[in-house]
Amino acid sequence: MKIEAIETCPTDAWDAFVRDHPDSTPFHTSAWHRVLRHGYGFPNKSLIATQDGDITGILPLYLVRQPLGGRVLISAPQAVYGGALAKDVMVQSALEEQARAIAAQAGVAYLEIRGAGSVGEWHSLSHYATFRKTLPRQTCEVLGSIPRKQRAEVRKGEKLGLTVEVDTTLDRFYPIYATSVHRLGSPVFPRRYAEGLMREFGEDCEILTVTKNYEAIASLLSLRHKGWAMPYHAGGTNKAMALSAFPVLYAAAMERAVQREDHGFDFGRSITGTGAFDFKRNFGFEPTPLTYRVALIRATQPPDMRPDNPRLKPIVAAWKMLPALIANRLGPWVSRQVV
Repeated sequence: MKIEAIETCPTDAWDAFVRDHPDSTPFHTSAWHRVLRHGYGFPNKSLIATQDGDITGILPLYLVRQPLGGRVLISAPQAVYGGALAKDVMVQSALEEQARAIAAQAGVAYLEIRGAGSVGEWHSLSHYATFRKTLPRQTCEVLGSIPRKQRAEVRKGEKLGLTVEVDTTLDRFYPIYATSVHRLGSPVFPRRYAEGLMREFGEDCEILTVTKNYEAIASLLSLRHKGWAMPYHAGGTNKAMALSAFPVLYAAAMERAVQREDHGFDFGRSITGTGAFDFKRNFGFEPTPLTYRVALIRATQPPDMRPDNPRLKPIVAAWKMLPALIANRLGPWVSRQVV
């Protein structure tokens, strides 16, 4: 078996391996690699395993500098999933051991693998859950598949005059998203990252925007991968909650997925016990725990990047107090450290 830098592999062969692997995600594709390279510029340490010229595994890896943890090696930034994609356990173990060696050589605080895998000396980060379920076969069945209380919220929004439109640019999505995350105390990602998603994923990246009387209220950027619709980044204005814009938005996203013949809906990850976690459960999705694994290199304990971490609370509070203009200018730089 040979393990080397993934950039030595032709992208056609790389994507063919990802496409054919049953556990692949968009975050294993060469498109995601290009999005991160142009959107963030993280040093790329991703690996590829080959045997007799055939690809047997890949592992996304990127160097990131975090505000409290120093330099870390992550598989993969901005991704819900992204562990080793391998032919068998032996290949996966070999990729992860090579990742440990790279982490040690780079002198990082820790190595984080965003996916399950081989046993060994790993610390688990288990505060995330993901939400996935099969979609109805017809759009007329989508509303009925949503639990009664949330279904009532969808109808409330529609009665208030909300409509959903497909956008082909970031002109409405990005300002809404920036405002939304600032309100929550988080930095906005670089616009070029979102531009990269639209460029690299093409028809598999779509933006839906909720409007009322021509005013944009909420917006959602979604990805698609092998029959799964993945609502990925969403934001709303101050009016969104009162107008039930998010229930309307996600119901429309489910209907669009059925129209495009996707068979599943991946609602993404949320931290256990948060409002987003409860919202997804109320929408009829049951949580599946996500286990990220950490190998400590220079750090003495696993990271805790949860918003309720006492060390992070003052930072979050201070960010909320920044004027929007300053937060939006600083946000793309700061977001490189909290992915």
